[in-house]
Amino acid sequence: MTRSKTLALLTLAGALAGCSRPTQQESTYRLNLQNKFSWQGSGPDIRMYWPWYTMYVVSHQQEIQNFPLIQGTGNANLPQIELEKLQSIITADGQIMIQEMSITIYKKADPTAVERYYIQHQEEDRQNLAINLDALVRTYLQTKTKAYIESHQPQLGQEVRDYIKSFRAGGEPIMDSEGHITGFKGGISIEEEWGVDIGDVTPRRLTLPSTVAGAQVEAQQIIKAAQTQYDSAQNEADRRESKLRSMEKLSEAVGSNNDAANYLTSQILNDLLEQTPSKNVGRITVLNGLAGSDQTIISRQGVLQGK
Repeated sequence: MTRSKTLALLTLAGALAGCSRPTQQESTYRLNLQNKFSWQGSGPDIRMYWPWYTMYVVSHQQEIQNFPLIQGTGNANLPQIELEKLQSIITADGQIMIQEMSITIYKKADPTAVERYYIQHQEEDRQNLAINLDALVRTYLQTKTKAYIESHQPQLGQEVRDYIKSFRAGGEPIMDSEGHITGFKGGISIEEEWGVDIGDVTPRRLTLPSTVAGAQVEAQQIIKAAQTQYDSAQNEADRRESKLRSMEKLSEAVGSNNDAANYLTSQILNDLLEQTPSKNVGRITVLNGLAGSDQTIISRQGVLQGK
């Protein structure tokens, strides 16, 4: 091989080494020394590198975004109650539930979309796309009742997808006669902002938050028991107050009549002893009691027999 051919082959190898060949699902863009963006188109093709450019290969394959965002596998140290609080939504009728679904996202292969996703949004900012999607899904689900979400699983994904695609940040809501939002005027959609396409939203699983739901049931039981005890105590207080008023009226009627006073005293003692379990009653000391002496010892049996 002549020296000129060897040199030519080395030059060709060096040129090929300095090229990028993207696949069918990839494209390339480059930035010059002033960070000016230019899209090279989607591959496969050979993209030549030049010293005054930086070349980037990017993927346009679909990505799956899970909702809710907080997954148990990535939060092993997070207590279950805290995890479920983050995953749970409060429906329009005040119910607590967890609705899981998957959102398919396509990063579009066109210059505007590539620039918005990779240039206008830096690497550390791209997690905000997931946060935006999370907020939109939660907003939609929280406008529906738990019964609606459970009964509309087949079409729920399409409803959420339509809501995401129609929502426009900074836009003016368009409402129907019943006050429901049917669209937005002006503003920018999440797809336009990020240069993506929301391809599909699929409900995957409907789960009850076990710990939260259990705590809710337990709280209701505690409230019910407390309410029952309160009602019972209130009824007993009303009964005693009524008896007190009756005794006050009897006392006024007795006046200075000794025989009537002795009879009233015996009735009060009899009522007291009947409300007290017999095993807890031994001897009762009555001051200035029935016998007229300063102190008389009366047994329960004697009082109940009128002795």
